[in-house]
Amino acid sequence: SVLLPSGALPVRGSWADAGVVVICIHDFQRTGEQFDQLLPFLGNRALAPDFNIPSGDFRTGKESLVVAQIKELLDHLGVEKCVLLGRDYGAVCAGAFKLVHKT
Repeated sequence: SVLLPSGALPVRGSWADAGVVVICIHDFQRTGEQFDQLLPFLGNRALAPDFNIPSGDFRTGKESLVVAQIKELLDHLGVEKCVLLGRDYGAVCAGAFKLVHKT
């Protein structure tokens, strides 16, 4: 887990000193486990956190909560640019992040 201002964030994957940073964003009601088989092929700086995607109607703009968690994680890691890989609702969150943060 990584301790962020919003709380602990469980994270899968690997982290090395150099390479492209890939953040995998899972689907609604899933976890980063959704990327377990893919992570080894994404490089040595690929992470799949268990984002806190709120339950209920996820079509109401609640992706801003995940966007904030992504930003906190990148700040914690000292990363300015990354590749976001989203699955289903995770892709919505990735798009929302890119609109706000332009990384």
